[in-house]
Amino acid sequence: MGVLLKTAKYSNLFLRIVSAAIILPFAIALVWLGEWPFTIFIALLSGIMCVEWARLSLASSKWISLILPIAAACAVLILQFGYGAAAVGLVVVSAILICGLARWGAVDDIKLTIFGFLYISAAGMSLAWLRSIPANGLETVSCLVGVVIAMDIGAYAVGCTVGGPKMAPKISPGKTWSGLLGGSICAGGVAVVAAVISGQSTLFTFAVLGVVLGLAAQAGDLIESALKRRYNVKDSGTLIPGHGGVLDRLDGFLTVAPLAGLIVWINGGSPFTWT
Repeated sequence: MGVLLKTAKYSNLFLRIVSAAIILPFAIALVWLGEWPFTIFIALLSGIMCVEWARLSLASSKWISLILPIAAACAVLILQFGYGAAAVGLVVVSAILICGLARWGAVDDIKLTIFGFLYISAAGMSLAWLRSIPANGLETVSCLVGVVIAMDIGAYAVGCTVGGPKMAPKISPGKTWSGLLGGSICAGGVAVVAAVISGQSTLFTFAVLGVVLGLAAQAGDLIESALKRRYNVKDSGTLIPGHGGVLDRLDGFLTVAPLAGLIVWINGGSPFTWT
């Protein structure tokens, strides 16, 4: 039985890698192009994730299910025009409107619905803003993508191979402390590689930064796992083989993007500039 379970885990890992190999070239091309192609892509993903979140947290409210994805996508698009305050204002007004509409719709948990909307919108706007930085938006977003992927695949591979004590058995039974450690090392390694390419000398600082962002990605994974556990579903959707829905695939970015945006904002800019 144990052998069969382990074989199934490796089979799922293989499916994840195949899916990533198909999707990544397309995603990398959009990251490279930047500006409107990337922004439209992020707006679309934000809308899809809001739809998936609404399916989980709403019992029946067509208006709210419609407002969530449209508002999240429009906020990202408005940001591309340079109207950051207007984008934030749209999100705030939409959240207030959703609270009002909840009185006329059967909503399982309006607080969780609002949290998801703000959570996804913040990530989408953060990614769009980071990529729009003229000097090094490409480098910054590329590094974030590398860190999140390294954390995800590293944690899964090490967890399957080494096993050991469970990290959060009540939320996500498959996650182990060994996987967290392995994924964190991989995430830190990607950040160090990015630092070397960009000519940075403080490699330890970037290793720590990579680990912190990797842990943030894992926190995003756990948040989504807790949501699925609450509503007793395995995946948020079925769009991506081996990963479930878009929310399942991008849950790490929902925490990493706002955190990275905050770090860049506090630092006065991103340190990554490839030459």
